[in-house]
Amino acid sequence: MYVDREVDLPFRYYYVPLSKALIVEKYSKQSYAESGNLVAVLIGTKFKTLEDTILNKIPRQTVFNIVHAAEFINVHKAKSDVKSLYIQLDEKYVHTQNTNRSPKMIKIAVIYTGKERVYHNRYKLKKRFVIASDESADTIRMKILHYINDTYNVDGIENVILSGDGAEWIENCKTIFKFNKYTNVIYILDKFHTHQAINHITKGDEYKQLLRDYLNHDMKKDFIVLCNFIIYSSPNRKEIIEEKRNYIIKNWNAIQRQKSKLNLGCSVEGHVSHVLAAKLTARPKGYSLKRLSQTVSIRSMYVNKVDIKESYLANNTDYVKSDKLIIKITDDRQPILNILNNRNSGLCHYIRKIS
Repeated sequence: MYVDREVDLPFRYYYVPLSKALIVEKYSKQSYAESGNLVAVLIGTKFKTLEDTILNKIPRQTVFNIVHAAEFINVHKAKSDVKSLYIQLDEKYVHTQNTNRSPKMIKIAVIYTGKERVYHNRYKLKKRFVIASDESADTIRMKILHYINDTYNVDGIENVILSGDGAEWIENCKTIFKFNKYTNVIYILDKFHTHQAINHITKGDEYKQLLRDYLNHDMKKDFIVLCNFIIYSSPNRKEIIEEKRNYIIKNWNAIQRQKSKLNLGCSVEGHVSHVLAAKLTARPKGYSLKRLSQTVSIRSMYVNKVDIKESYLANNTDYVKSDKLIIKITDDRQPILNILNNRNSGLCHYIRKIS
């Protein structure tokens, strides 16, 4: 009789929740295959031969199934008071597969209360929290609102400083984050996109400096005149120059607010690179929509330093509460040892804990 049946394990239940939680945690940084390899080494024996190592790896498909069946519980802490709250917004396109092969927009929000110096010119964001979503703009707005409402006393928020690249879904957030009648919502265009637009308008250093000076001194008419002159001088680049000129004119007031004392800069491009691109687009591949959504969720938990194992195990308490272990050992131990050595029996990967 199989040991699995003797201890009444669920069908195809090859790993305890502790091992599954560890697999999900590793996937926040690694691929499916690498996550399985790392956990197999941790929960297995120190194999002496390459053949034994290959036979005892956790299959990639098994890791895939565990990750996409994972559910998490978020634990909220006590609310805190803050006067100024910063929200950076941006997006990243990720390739998809199967029936939907068009790129999928992943939106990201970086929420923090300020920044502090850690070394010379190096700073870190205070109480940083990252929210990423492959759903609609309305959905990520609601997630941001829920997080802020659960984390801060919104009645005491005096300033909300939004920053981003001027996309329509970002601009539409300006009215949503007015938490009380005293809240001052300030929208600031990211300096990175401002300078990028100027660099697209002209390649000449003198013209670039003039355009920046006009921006810094709020000289909109002079800025437009110079852009028109550049178009006249380079008619072959008319389309791109007009596009970037109009972009800056549209966001002129948001650019002027870069001089505000409340402006702490915008690091959202770096977050897009380290949070999303490092996991989703570092290698040329496509995601199914379900797989993409779960990956974004797990990656966000990792960046926010959430204890992924604890959050996963919160949904699997039936198997981890007790320290009592049960294995039925017969008088003839050799058949049991043969089963334990058989990787298909499952007991080479777990011991079930029961209450």
